[in-house]
Amino acid sequence: MNYFDKDALTWDTERAIKRAKVISEKIFDTIKTKKDGRVLEWGCGTGLVSFNLKDQFKEIVLMDSSKGMIDVLKDKIKVANAKNMQPVHMDFFTEDFDGAKFDAIYNSMALHHVADTNGAVKKFFDMLNPGGKISIVELDAEDGSFHGDIENYEGLNGFEHDYLRGVFEKVGFKNIKIETFYSGIRPVLGRDVLYTLFCIYAEK
Repeated sequence: MNYFDKDALTWDTERAIKRAKVISEKIFDTIKTKKDGRVLEWGCGTGLVSFNLKDQFKEIVLMDSSKGMIDVLKDKIKVANAKNMQPVHMDFFTEDFDGAKFDAIYNSMALHHVADTNGAVKKFFDMLNPGGKISIVELDAEDGSFHGDIENYEGLNGFEHDYLRGVFEKVGFKNIKIETFYSGIRPVLGRDVLYTLFCIYAEK
């Protein structure tokens, strides 16, 4: 069991809910996809971002490799009777998604948890329809303090903008834009860690 499975039942804190609202507004502003569009949130967790967007799209597929997160998400979807939200438990690095392609893909603070950034962005590109859009919210590069309370943390300490832009360009994305738009505080081991988030968005 990974720490996402263990933390799933307590994930939806007031702090996380408020942050997700800001992030969802930024994502929607950047993708501006038609309301009858089919979209994917990869690394969705408990769906905090997508629940803010559920009335904006015809179909939202929510994908995560954490069974604990998906189990909580399924319960939330049932309570909300959100028939246009489809939870999918899978690791798209080891499994193939056989559904239709998407008009937009978005995620929030998920990419830094995978080692193969290039591979993930290439998969996003391949899963989009021509003209499809992507919007990713991520942690600005930091010194490792943000995840200081996670034992044996194996992810990345955020991203430098130029590096991630280069990854997007390499796989074929165009009209790439990046902007830091959010600052927050995360309590870590008895101290407050200041962090900032940026959004990178582009078109296929």
